[in-house]
Amino acid sequence: MHPYVLVPLLSCIASTGLASSILARDPRQSANQKAALLIGGAAWWAFCEVLWNTTSDPAVALRWIAASTLGFCALGPLCLNLFLDLESAPAPRLRRALPFLYATSVAWFGLALTTHWLHAEAVRTPWGFDYRFGPLYPVFYVFTVAGILTALGVAWTGLLSAGPKSERTQARALIVAMVACLVVASISDGLLPFLEIRMPHVGTAALASLGAVIAWGFRRFGYSLLAPGTFAREILQTLPDGVALLRMDGRIRTANGGLARLLGLGTETLAGKRLLERLSVPASRIFDEVTELECLAGQRDGQRIPVSVSSTLLRDKEGSAIGLVVVLRDLREVVALRTRLVSSARLAAVGELAAGVAHEINNPLTYVRTNLGLLRGHWVAVAQELEKAGAAERLAAVAAEAEELFDETLEGVDRAASFVRDVKSFSASSTAPRDRVNVNALLESALRVTAPSLRERVRVVCTHEEVPQVLASEAELKQVFLAMLLGAGQSLGDAATLRVRTGCEPGIVTVSLEADGEGLSASSLEALLQPGPGAVPDDASGLAVARQLTREHGGVFEIVRGPDAGARLVVRLPAAPRDPAGTPWDGSSWDDEGALDVG
Repeated sequence: MHPYVLVPLLSCIASTGLASSILARDPRQSANQKAALLIGGAAWWAFCEVLWNTTSDPAVALRWIAASTLGFCALGPLCLNLFLDLESAPAPRLRRALPFLYATSVAWFGLALTTHWLHAEAVRTPWGFDYRFGPLYPVFYVFTVAGILTALGVAWTGLLSAGPKSERTQARALIVAMVACLVVASISDGLLPFLEIRMPHVGTAALASLGAVIAWGFRRFGYSLLAPGTFAREILQTLPDGVALLRMDGRIRTANGGLARLLGLGTETLAGKRLLERLSVPASRIFDEVTELECLAGQRDGQRIPVSVSSTLLRDKEGSAIGLVVVLRDLREVVALRTRLVSSARLAAVGELAAGVAHEINNPLTYVRTNLGLLRGHWVAVAQELEKAGAAERLAAVAAEAEELFDETLEGVDRAASFVRDVKSFSASSTAPRDRVNVNALLESALRVTAPSLRERVRVVCTHEEVPQVLASEAELKQVFLAMLLGAGQSLGDAATLRVRTGCEPGIVTVSLEADGEGLSASSLEALLQPGPGAVPDDASGLAVARQLTREHGGVFEIVRGPDAGARLVVRLPAAPRDPAGTPWDGSSWDDEGALDVG
């Protein structure tokens, strides 16, 4: 074996290792696939050259020479496709031409295997075999060189005119290496055999030298322009947040499935898109590196959703920016929760205001009632004196009417004072310790408070049974009954009759609400009980809160569906145990879920 055979053998080994390492970086990325095919083709070409130079049969050598065409017949289309992917350039005409170019490359390989139009014969040389070209070789040469030159043009106008310093440096080295490969391989493996000048070929070694450029890029900058896919793809795909690596011009280099879901696009369509155009903040703010910047992101259907944006510049080993890592987090649930919290705070403020208003109203009501009581006493005294003077007969009717007016006025003031006390008790803090309370009394208080809002549309009929006391917070239990009455009122139509009943089961006190006719709407009550993100916040603070408070008291809050579309609201509370010593009950006989343990 001639020592020259070591040249293609070493080129084959180097090219194989380089192609494997590039593909291992990210086998799913298009640029990595093209780069691996490009260098892998050189490995196959060098392997075939080793075989045709170690055989003694010219016919076998010619077959291996023809087979080696597979390694370089698609050099032009592969180089063009690679740089189009690296640049993320639209270039619609060139991209439309790629399928035709690849098909032509396959046709060239078929001609090389089945005819002598590319390689006419194998010529013996001191180191093995050389070849004589067929009549179509000049056309094949022009086809390959035109593709490579077009690819270099794309790289020159794209990679060298924009991007970070490290990428421009790598691009210059890569272009120089490719030009050198083109010149050396054209002369050594093309021009000299065409002129019948027999010299050893070094085209495979020239292509393998691209490996040195790529290895230099890894060592110098920590990444290679030909293998930019350094994401841990498997981890990123499991994240609910959208993560993207952008080029310095704002185009997406790679992204995970979370970003595709946020934007309503397919993962395969994200590459090359300008992500920052879909965000309602200036691009300059994102490139300044931000943390938790809230803005709106536009989806494919035109809907705009709230997101949180974080961005960090990706730098190479020399500190130069080579890209931007952007993380988008969906804030729709957070915004809905924030709205509910704001509404809860507003309701709490209204409660405090109601307590203050009730206090201010209660003061004048107190002295108004006192004054009315004194006036009534004075009127009675005056009437008695008039009777002694003999004027009672003439003023009897007036005296009786005046006394009746005093009684009605005092009754009205008492009712207003009672209403103010009920409102004040509802707005009181619920942190008071639990005590034995009378369910019937609390329900009557809730009915008086809700009467102004219900009496216009709903007739309320209340039926009480003698029930045992329950151990509860008075303010919280009042809030449960108030929410039940208001929720039922919202579910009823006009001129309906709402029936409120209290009852007793073994160890349990029940409060139920139902209506005559079609009854309460089960769907409306369930909507209030489990409000979605678009529900009115006041509804969300009604039955949903009442259910939670009932559970905290060890009870059950449920909607019982009837045979038709109607339903009943039912609250079941555990009766307070008899405790002669007066020791407060600690709830230890109920389960951890806060529901009544009936087992």
